[in-house]
Amino acid sequence: MPLLPRFQPSRSLLPGSLVSCSLLLGLALLPLSAAADRPLSVVAPWEITGADPSTSGYVYARMRVAETLVDTDADGQPAPGLAASWQASDDGLTWRFGLREDISFHDGSPLTAEAATTSLQHALAKPGILDSAPITAIEAEGNEVVIQLETPFALLPALLAHSTTLILAPGAFDDEGRITQVIGTGPYQVESVAPPQRLAVERFDGYWGEAPGRR
Repeated sequence: MPLLPRFQPSRSLLPGSLVSCSLLLGLALLPLSAAADRPLSVVAPWEITGADPSTSGYVYARMRVAETLVDTDADGQPAPGLAASWQASDDGLTWRFGLREDISFHDGSPLTAEAATTSLQHALAKPGILDSAPITAIEAEGNEVVIQLETPFALLPALLAHSTTLILAPGAFDDEGRITQVIGTGPYQVESVAPPQRLAVERFDGYWGEAPGRR
């Protein structure tokens, strides 16, 4: 059987910086003084194969390191993510996703339509969820990501909530376009990765949304 990965949040973090509701439940079972003095190790049936969301996006999404244009609400329906809103043209062939403003990646670079477009173009070029959509082009126009379709496809926003479409910073790519590190916009940033078993994350204080709680 493959070994299960062990996720090790930074020792410098308070326990409220840990990722996922299930982790918070575990912390509640510890005395506050004990929880404040130790990191939390999480063992899960995930395998980290590298930095590319096409193979390990689920891990980075679950650990809230990187985010997608579209999120999902409590009922599993598409909801605003890095895109505050979206709309389709009357013929259903052009979709425009308007980005939220003043969002920064973990390396301090701004979230732009160009950065989001680059990530999605890389996702489209690899086997993944976007293969399900008749996409002919992904372009940046102002603060919008514009996706052109060959035929109407109403499920496009739902596909853009998938972990293989995580939006990464330009600095995550090398000169040949390969993803070499995970630089996202989530409330936690990667401290270290040792595939296939270990991922350490730490609190990102520049997060655009609700700050990770402290316990």
